[in-house]
Amino acid sequence: MILKGQLVKMENENLGAKATVFKLLKEGLTYENIREETGLPIKVLIIWHIQNEEYKKEKLEMLGKLLQFCSESTNPIFSVGERIMINQERAILLRDEVLTKNFRHSKTLTSKINFHLDRIKNK
Repeated sequence: MILKGQLVKMENENLGAKATVFKLLKEGLTYENIREETGLPIKVLIIWHIQNEEYKKEKLEMLGKLLQFCSESTNPIFSVGERIMINQERAILLRDEVLTKNFRHSKTLTSKINFHLDRIKNK
């Protein structure tokens, strides 16, 4: 069980207090159990949970549009390895696993993804 001090320490180390709470929820603990252990208000826990679900849904949709755009393009936009990395991120989101860390691509790939997402949005 996570104690309040451990949760604060994890948050200070940027390991993600939110991710810890999501993991505990996934393991079957209730909001009330987590509130008792951490001292965090239930309202905060529920907001974190909703934000996580919204983020995952938005990210999945965005990556799906990006891959569709790439498939319809006459010129290759991403290398095979880059497409694999994008699909790995989608797989993590689709498995509905608790996001314990943000999935990170290289700065180059992140720049390419953001550039092409902007192109898709401006169409």
